[in-house]
Amino acid sequence: MDQIRSDAKCRAELNALHPREKAALGKILINASRYGEFEISEASAACYDPGHDYLDLIECWELLATKMAAGEDIKPEVPKPVVGLSERAGEIFSELPPTQQKSIVLCVRGRVNINFQDTVAHNLKLGGSDALWALKINGFENAQMSRLAKAANWTEMTGYYEMEADNASKLIRGEIGFEKYRLLSKDSQKLLSAALTRESSWQSAHNRNFQKFARECEELATKIIGSAKVAASE
Repeated sequence: MDQIRSDAKCRAELNALHPREKAALGKILINASRYGEFEISEASAACYDPGHDYLDLIECWELLATKMAAGEDIKPEVPKPVVGLSERAGEIFSELPPTQQKSIVLCVRGRVNINFQDTVAHNLKLGGSDALWALKINGFENAQMSRLAKAANWTEMTGYYEMEADNASKLIRGEIGFEKYRLLSKDSQKLLSAALTRESSWQSAHNRNFQKFARECEELATKIIGSAKVAASE
């Protein structure tokens, strides 16, 4: 019951933030013609910071959107070194037992999935460049989730996300059609099912860990969500 309430609270917070995220990215896109592609990419990426949470990221994008609308200089004042996902996950996981590492992976998975469903998935129905953007985000997020699972030495989950990322990449490049993509996804779902089934006996421990490592979960999820959306928009 505690986890159900926690999930509901998390979803409510995300629902409140998603309209702001979409509005900010929309304004950036509208005013993109005023700036060079590299300039926009650099400014957008600068909004990501390992110490930022999701709200910080959105507020940074809102500020960038305001500057672009006013025609102001958007070059980042101070270049910020970015700690890679695998490196940061390694730091977090280094002193944690396997169950806690997997708890964090599951927590991040949940947050990434909620964000995709609430802010990106509807673009798949629009077709064209909107659908392509959504597919790219899905592919980037899966690739990063595979690295996160690998950092936790979670073989089944790593394999699942690697297959999903590869399938999305083939679909984007036109190597396979959507029907083939759906068939391949059914195969990867078997790996996911196996991974989750083995963890079912640890569900109570995972529920406790979701609360204990909420900050780490938010940090890693923000890193994946933010970098995937920036990369897909380039």
